[in-house]
Amino acid sequence: MIFKKKTEEEKTQNKQEKVQKLMDKFGITAKKIDAEEVEIHTRDKDIVITKPEIMITSVMDKEVYQITGTVKEIPKIIAPAKKTKEEDVEMIMERTGKDRDTVMRTLQNLDYDLAKAIRELRKMENR
Repeated sequence: MIFKKKTEEEKTQNKQEKVQKLMDKFGITAKKIDAEEVEIHTRDKDIVITKPEIMITSVMDKEVYQITGTVKEIPKIIAPAKKTKEEDVEMIMERTGKDRDTVMRTLQNLDYDLAKAIRELRKMENR
């Protein structure tokens, strides 16, 4: 009996077949998405992923997105909301010594309650 040594390509294919069989056994599916760019928008920044590689894995009726690529984070400048007057923002900045973005984030988190925002920002100084 003559044994033929497997090439690296054959070994890789063998491993991929084994992984696929295991995934099938456990009801896991995976697919790749071709995309040019992915954007994620949060309250205080945008995340832009260029040249993304996206894999969607489905497990028990849940989809998991795995995204890799070149990541760029862009901070958002928070403008005063309609619920807050510019004078109020400036007054809180003067009383607490905090910058505009920190004051605006705190106001938004506290539903634009000026007194609570001042107390919270002053607590930050004591930490």
